Order: sequence, then C-alpha cells, then structure tokens
Amino acid sequence: MRANSSITIYVGAKYGRPEPFTISPIARERCAFLLSLTNNSSLIHTRVHPFRIIIRCLTQGAHILSEYFDSPDLSTTVLLFARTWALAARTGLPALQDKLTVHMRDFYLRAKWERKELHVDTNMALAFRHLEKHCGSDSHAERFLISFIGGLAHDELQLITDLRLRDIKDDVYRAVLKDARASNRDWIRDDVARFMVECESPVPVYKQLVVRGPERDHGNGVRAVASATAYVHGDGGNVVTATATAGVSVGGGDRICPYYGDTSNGMHQDDHNPPVFGPSVSPSIYSPSPPSPLRIRRPNLEPGHEVRRRRVKNDYETETNYCGLFLLFNGRFFGRKRSSRRK
Repeated sequence: MRANSSITIYVGAKYGRPEPFTISPIARERCAFLLSLTNNSSLIHTRVHPFRIIIRCLTQGAHILSEYFDSPDLSTTVLLFARTWALAARTGLPALQDKLTVHMRDFYLRAKWERKELHVDTNMALAFRHLEKHCGSDSHAERFLISFIGGLAHDELQLITDLRLRDIKDDVYRAVLKDARASNRDWIRDDVARFMVECESPVPVYKQLVVRGPERDHGNGVRAVASATAYVHGDGGNVVTATATAGVSVGGGDRICPYYGDTSNGMHQDDHNPPVFGPSVSPSIYSPSPPSPLRIRRPNLEPGHEVRRRRVKNDYETETNYCGLFLLFNGRFFGRKRSSRRK
C-alpha cells in the first residue's frame, strides 16, 4: 500500500504539550505502523526525542544516528538508546533496531579504547525499566546493556554498590556481575550478532503503541475530537424517531443535535428523551443510586479544585473514623457500671 500524501500527528501529550509532526509519504511507506495512522492522530505515551530520531532515520538514513549517540555522557546516551530502541520495536522496525545496536557497538569500542568508566546511575536504572515495560524482560537491548555495563566497569566493588543503590532487579544484577567478571570474553566485540533482532527466527513481536485520534489540540486549550453520537427523540412516552450523526464534540460544551438543537422548528433540546420500556418500570426503584459526591472523580477541574476535593474527602473519612472510635471507647469504658464492692 502506497502513501499518497503527508499526514500530521501529535506526539508526547503525556509529557507536556504535544508536538506536531508531519510524516512524509516516504516515511509512511517504510513503516507499516505510520502508514496505518490517520491525519491528526495522537501518540500520547510516546516521547518526542526518540520519535524525531526514528522519523529522521526513515527519511534521511541511519547515518544521522551519530548526531545523537556520540555524547561524552555515557549514561545519557544509554538511556536515549533504550528509549529509541524500544520505540523502533513497537513501531515494527527491526532493521532500525539492529542499526541502533551496531552504532552503539562502535560507541562502546571507542569508549573501551579510551578507557572510559561507566557508573550505574539513575539513567541506567531508567533504561532497564523502560525496556522491561515496553519490550518485556530479556530483550535484545537488555542483553546488550548488560554487556555494555559489564565491559566498561573497572571496579567490581563500586559496580556492586551502584547496582544495589539503583534497585536493579536481581536477574540483571547477577548477569552484569557475571559479564564483568568474564574478562576473557567480550560479547559486544566478538559476537554482536547475539544482540541482533533480525538474526532471530521468527523476529520478536512487540505490542503496538497507544494511538488516539484523530484529534487536534487547539491553541486556547479546547480539544476537538471526532465522534459519532446517536440521539433518541421522544414525544411524551413514545419514541418518535432516532437520529445518528457524526460530528465534532468540542471539550467544555454539549453535543447539539443538528435537527432538534435548532429551536426554529419549534422543538427544543429537552425533547431528547430516552425510550420508555413500559409503565411497570419505575426509575426511582430500579435506577442505581447516585454515587457519593466525595468519590466522584472530576478530571476536568483545575488542580486547586482537585486538591481541595481530596482534602475534604480525607477530612470526612478521618472524622468518621474518630467518631466510630469514640463511640466504641465510650460504650466499653464509660458505659460499664461501677462495682459497689470495695476492696
């Protein structure tokens, strides 16, 4: 399937204001996941920087990786590698995964030649957690990072301390120490194919990215989402007709029926009544009771309102608990009759 035109998608809404990306037909033809996206879609849980690297690799080639993965800060480079590799895995680009591994191998050999020492810091722990969350445990990139850390570790005692302080899981901890103690074998230098995805048969399959859309976040904070809405129009207790419409629902407003929303024809929006199933059904008896207002989540409120709502809820629960304890204490100790017998 060929892509005839470019599309615009929005990336990174979970980490701040979403950034628009224009995906060219070339990039869409080289990635089946991008080809399946529609215009104005959103990748909410995708980070902007790794996504920009992947788009540039698809349009310009893998030689641009040297612009991002040649930083003197080893831990920052490792974290960026983990996030980009995981994103390439979830978008179905095994060739790009292997190109990232080969480029990091060259980066590792240069660091080894310059006798750089890698310390396990917060970025390294985030890299392992990110790979396990998005690609599962024992992925190719996780094995590569284990050998990467073990090969650049100079002090075993410092390595053990750093691994324990960063709360690295036990299987990774043991694998890093085993690789660091095996001084006669360097897997990255001698057998990099064991970290290649395309060398596996079959190629591993990863879960796809979360896509929302199509939607567009406007400059004034109002979000318009394409949707389909069904309206039931009633006349008293009888259903007259039902109208289905596909339109745009603007956040902060109500959906307006294109027919009865217009008061010029003598009808009003209050005529959108649900169907009546029979006179024997009493809504006051069979309808569920409304939830407590203290337990209703209101995501559209401002942060200050949400904080005050939680404070009121906590105060209410605290007072209820204290009241119960007081009644229990009063009944057990103050409610007992005093014994008239004196010792």
